[in-house]
Amino acid sequence: MKGAIFLVFSLFIIETLTAGFPGKCPQIEKIKGFQPEKMAGKWHSIYETGKESACVCYEFEAVSKNHFHGYFYHLKQMVSIDSQNPENPDEGFVVSTKFIPQMDKMVMYTFATDYENYAGVFSCKEVGDSYYPHVAFWSRDHKMSDEKMEELKAMMAKYEGINLTELKAVNHSECGH
Repeated sequence: MKGAIFLVFSLFIIETLTAGFPGKCPQIEKIKGFQPEKMAGKWHSIYETGKESACVCYEFEAVSKNHFHGYFYHLKQMVSIDSQNPENPDEGFVVSTKFIPQMDKMVMYTFATDYENYAGVFSCKEVGDSYYPHVAFWSRDHKMSDEKMEELKAMMAKYEGINLTELKAVNHSECGH
């Protein structure tokens, strides 16, 4: 019974990321000169691909230049985040969690940020012969201008295999964080 519940929960997590595509994760253009330590602190997800969601919030604490602890409020989970390449943080970070196997070792890239107000984040998980991309637009507070959302959306629109029609506003109206 526990195995069946775990399987259903695991499939739900994959489903919430977005629909899968055959093949490998797309290679996106990442920030040049990325400064991961400036991403520390709290971020509210304002737009995400996938299912309707609410109160999606993340908080990151820099343990070292290339290692962070993170807390995903909506999942109530601590995660470990490490640079794929400690010599070059531009290459993205790997999210590790022992609690949600489908998210374990998911690569997360920041494709746009000013570190103070907004960030565009892309993550992707390969499972078998399919990949599950996820796009999120983050803000330090609970809002983002339509202009910034359109700018970030345009940056991702050039990549095949990322369905931006699934981009939805995250509801933060009744959040307790």
